Amino acid sequence: MRHHLFLALSDPTPHRDDEFHRWYDAHHLQDVVDFCPGFVRGRRYWRDGARQAEGQPAWRSLAIYDLEADDVAALHARVSENVSRFTPSGGVFAPDHAAWVYTPVDGGATPSFAEGGDGERVVLLAFFDAMPAGNAVLERNPDQRRGESPAWPYLVVRDVPASDAGEQVERIVVEQRPSALWIFRSRGGLHVTDAEKAASLAG
Repeated sequence: MRHHLFLALSDPTPHRDDEFHRWYDAHHLQDVVDFCPGFVRGRRYWRDGARQAEGQPAWRSLAIYDLEADDVAALHARVSENVSRFTPSGGVFAPDHAAWVYTPVDGGATPSFAEGGDGERVVLLAFFDAMPAGNAVLERNPDQRRGESPAWPYLVVRDVPASDAGEQVERIVVEQRPSALWIFRSRGGLHVTDAEKAASLAG
């Protein structure tokens, strides 16, 4: 089974940020991992508007899901089949959104994310037009949901403590020179499938 990252980028409708957060935190993130086979874990983030290093993302909300699937196109079809089971947003979810899939270039594991612990965390998304040096590089998957496709073929993801974000951003910019570098702050905890919960308890 191959591993992938699914990036869900979205925005609340104007003047409804609080309702959007309540719906996403209480329902949507868990609905996706509960009702969509292949979506194993989900995490939420919110754009750090104060510290965008290279370019500004068009969306403020980011959800990162760990996918396990050999056939990503079939996975997208299963998502479409299960959308009706999601808790309705009540109009707080703006229609302009994107869903991108990236896959490790070496066929290995997706980047690791710290779970729990103390202190705020930040995720850095460094996008590249050409293959960057270093490990843990992901490439744009050829099967994108609804035909959408990110502009950049390569991605490096870093999950770091918020206190170290400035240093990490500077290092990435100087050493790897990304085409775009987006910064999102962690919001809420990890959401996992029932199977993942059972495995964690058994371990």
